[in-house]
Amino acid sequence: MRLATFNVENLFDRVKALNLDSWAEGKPVLDDFKRLNELIQEAEYSPATKSELLKIMKRHKGLLTNGVSKFIRLRDARGGFLKKTGGKIEVYARGRSDWMGWFELETEPVKETATENTARIIGLLRADVLCVIEAEDRTGLKRFNKDVLTSVAVDAFSHVMLIDGEDERGIDVGILTKPGFNIVRMLSHVDDQDKKGGIFSRDCAEYEITTKQGNTLLLLVNHFKSKGFGKPAESAAKRLRQAKRVRAICDQYISKGYEFVAVIGDLNDSPD
Repeated sequence: MRLATFNVENLFDRVKALNLDSWAEGKPVLDDFKRLNELIQEAEYSPATKSELLKIMKRHKGLLTNGVSKFIRLRDARGGFLKKTGGKIEVYARGRSDWMGWFELETEPVKETATENTARIIGLLRADVLCVIEAEDRTGLKRFNKDVLTSVAVDAFSHVMLIDGEDERGIDVGILTKPGFNIVRMLSHVDDQDKKGGIFSRDCAEYEITTKQGNTLLLLVNHFKSKGFGKPAESAAKRLRQAKRVRAICDQYISKGYEFVAVIGDLNDSPD
């Protein structure tokens, strides 16, 4: 059998901040997005917190006045987060429990040519089992398999699965398999914790496959923390925690008698 992995970098829709000419251009947007969602989780919004929220939102034209900028959107379900008083916009909510909402990243369609070229590369791999990285959701992955692969003369896979992970940018890990390679079990590790908190930025998804030869193959599909998002030392520490956990999971199954275990995916991730 042939086993492969490929980072598709989204199939149909991708976060705008990830589609810029360089990582350096998109990184400040992602940093602001992360900080905004961290700040709104505070139980009580101090004057300093409110000031920082407004400062960040002002950096993104339209976000403070209209609730949407080129890269970031405010979802305020109850309309209780901001208030305009005397021509001045202020954070009206007193804390997390005082309003319902969040910030999310704006997306844009991936160019049709790019999606078709991704399909052509997958065809060249000739994989029986293909692990995909940065697919936005299972629905999109199914459409890509059924419609796009066949449109460029590539045989579709028989089984398509994706478990929604931790990342809010729609970059999850999934799997496609050919006839005779059945997915018999799957397990997510998004809730895995250690002393420092949550371990995986996306997931370490387990997929157990039965092969044509009657063997059992266990895949641990990963997308480790990016080297380019956050402080280098913190990113390296997070990646080390993830690697140690994956090793522990792998050792656990080997001790149970699993003969074929593969750790696969985007493990040595450059800046997104």
